[in-house]
Amino acid sequence: MGLAMRLLARGLLAVGLLQAAFVGTQPVGAQAPPEDSAGDGKGSLRRECFDLSLQLIRAEALAEELRAEEVLLRPDEAVGIDSTSKPLSARPELWEQAFNRSSVAGVATGSLLADSLQTARKDEEAAVRVWHEATERSLAFYDKEVPAAEERVGRSWTSTRRTDEGRTIWGLLPFLSVGAVTAGLLLTLHEARDRIRWRLRALGSRPSLIMLALASAVLAGGSANDSSSQAVTLNPDLLGRLGQGVVELTGRRDVLRRELAATEQANSAASERLRHVMESLRYSRVTYGLQAVNPKQKQAIDRVLASAEHMQEQFRAIRVSARCSARIAAAIEQLNKGLASDRDRLALFIAEDRETGRRESLAKLAFSGVSIVALVVPLTVVRRRRCRRLNEESRMCPRCLRKDTLQIEPAASAEPIDHRRPKARLAVCEVCDYDIRENYIREHRLCFPTVGIRASGKTHWLLILYDRIKKANVMVESQIKKIPSREDASFEQMVEEVLYNRGRTSATVYRLPYPLTFHVNDNDPLGNSRTMVNMFDFAGDLTQFRIDGETQQNEFRRRALLCEGFTLFLDPTQVTREARTSIESQIRALAEFVEEMHAMRGIPMEKPIDLPIAVCISKIDLLVNQNPMGTQAVPFVAKLRETMGLTPNLRLVHERSQLTANALPQMFPGWNVERELSENFGGRYMFFPTSSVGLEEHELGVDDFSGRLLAPFGSLEPLLWLLHMHGYCVMR
Repeated sequence: MGLAMRLLARGLLAVGLLQAAFVGTQPVGAQAPPEDSAGDGKGSLRRECFDLSLQLIRAEALAEELRAEEVLLRPDEAVGIDSTSKPLSARPELWEQAFNRSSVAGVATGSLLADSLQTARKDEEAAVRVWHEATERSLAFYDKEVPAAEERVGRSWTSTRRTDEGRTIWGLLPFLSVGAVTAGLLLTLHEARDRIRWRLRALGSRPSLIMLALASAVLAGGSANDSSSQAVTLNPDLLGRLGQGVVELTGRRDVLRRELAATEQANSAASERLRHVMESLRYSRVTYGLQAVNPKQKQAIDRVLASAEHMQEQFRAIRVSARCSARIAAAIEQLNKGLASDRDRLALFIAEDRETGRRESLAKLAFSGVSIVALVVPLTVVRRRRCRRLNEESRMCPRCLRKDTLQIEPAASAEPIDHRRPKARLAVCEVCDYDIRENYIREHRLCFPTVGIRASGKTHWLLILYDRIKKANVMVESQIKKIPSREDASFEQMVEEVLYNRGRTSATVYRLPYPLTFHVNDNDPLGNSRTMVNMFDFAGDLTQFRIDGETQQNEFRRRALLCEGFTLFLDPTQVTREARTSIESQIRALAEFVEEMHAMRGIPMEKPIDLPIAVCISKIDLLVNQNPMGTQAVPFVAKLRETMGLTPNLRLVHERSQLTANALPQMFPGWNVERELSENFGGRYMFFPTSSVGLEEHELGVDDFSGRLLAPFGSLEPLLWLLHMHGYCVMR
């Protein structure tokens, strides 16, 4: 039976090939071209080139199909029949089963193939119609618009423009004006470079519509081809330069004719070779295939073979139509690109040859004004805005956000300056008792709180970050220094208890915390930018309160939501019901956080929030025994371990974020975290896998870290990324 099935399959392939060759040569959706509108013969030559190109596209599509069929049929390979082969026969019970089998499945398959063939031919007809529309647009452009423009200008658009007397001197004025505008623009961009980077990096982190379209096109192209076909590629000079003269168009027409003739000759040869293979296979099938012993069996065999051959013919016709449609679509895209390029050339040609009298007469007057405005006005506006924004920030307390409450300590006496006292005095908030040195008041400020449910690792992460910055262990070229604050004492005590005595951090007290303060001086090649960063360690109990109300808890939550960025902690060990809290608590906390962020800023819910969110996935060293991933987390953690010790940069951050995003469905079953963040924050979020203890393989899942090797992972990257999203050059 196996030999008979091989013979039957090869015979069907050969029959389908001949049918495909016949279908591929039929002119689908052909339209009669209109009469030539060009009087010099260029229009007819261009139209002929278009028609030859379409014929060549169809011939190449058929050639591709023939090559694929030759590979499948392999005419040079023997079919495996020797002198000892005999006709095949089947037992009576098998014949009885064949007679009793319903033909519903075959009818359904044939109907599906017929519908697919009809759809493929409609697609090809639509592609041909679009092709003719594109060619008509091209002909109208070259035969009407170009001659009209040449007549209006008085010369050919391919000729060189004549240089008039004194034109060089007048031509220098636009260059000088452009230089002045460029200089003013560069100065303005340099002054506002941090805000511009903030906007550009926000756009760069969102999905690009162009990239999505390209990805969709690639996926569509990949699904239209099977394993035996290659991607549709066209000769980049298939259509040539359609804006050329008669000689060039005639040469291009002759080239297309020769290529078409060669392709058709190769197709004929391939069809002839496959016809011989088909005849050989049919003879082998009749001689050595399944033999009928009565008329009923013969009718059953003939009916099955006829149905299979018909379906195979339909399938081959679908393949040819699909290949032809894909090639026509690619050719249309190439034609449109060339037409767009020539339209740009024609527009430039017309613009260059307009009357220059009025433009040149106004150039002298405009030059001085444009230069002054370009150099002075934008820079002045940007500097005033920056000063105004900085003045507003300097009036505000970073902790309680009240204005005009920072009071600088008065001098000890009215005596001349005492060199034994600090020149930068201490400024203290009259309301919340926050203090800061006088020389930091005029610095730009950023506030980043930690938000998340209880016991999600917020304080432990901030403790590691504090210790690394205090010890200047930041691994980047930018300067990040600790500024003394009121919170240092409690964090120094926690450093002693956690990092040295290997204890655990206690629950954060529910209050308005004093911030850990750091000073950042980035490594901007255009000039260093400075900022003061305030890191707030809000308690996890904050998620249990809302922004509405006049209690202290409501005020603390409102203050937390008015920061310039956030480190959002998701705890993968608090997912199951056996944990401290279930996944529902984290889902509810994130939903309330998003809703109140929109409410505090007056942003409609359908619009994303324009603030960066560093999503920290904590405790990844405990995934193996406290998360549904279980042992599946071992390869994930191993890939992260390979990145340990590397200098933080954008590529590293994106790689870790992508690894984490791929594992999120297993970490948080049933919760589409990435979609919720994307809908509410656009693209301004990034995933940061963190571990405050380490990722050693033999220590994974060990909750008691008193005896573990302390090698924290991913503690610095969230802060660096938040600074990067605000326009500071802290990472390469």
